[in-house]
Amino acid sequence: MVTQLEVAEAGCGEDAVRERIGIARGLARESLVEVRRSIEALRPGPLRCGDAAAAVATGYRRGLL
Repeated sequence: MVTQLEVAEAGCGEDAVRERIGIARGLARESLVEVRRSIEALRPGPLRCGDAAAAVATGYRRGLL
């Protein structure tokens, strides 16, 4: 993401800058999704209320596994 912004900052023309900023925006959104998944995976919730099989099933349904 930083590289894309540095290229945009160097300024290779207005269209190139817009393209690089769009790429950086997409990378930032993807990173945010991954961070949210990681934080959710760190929460101990599923094991507190059930057994390991139930926790695995819950993680699978949530797309964490």
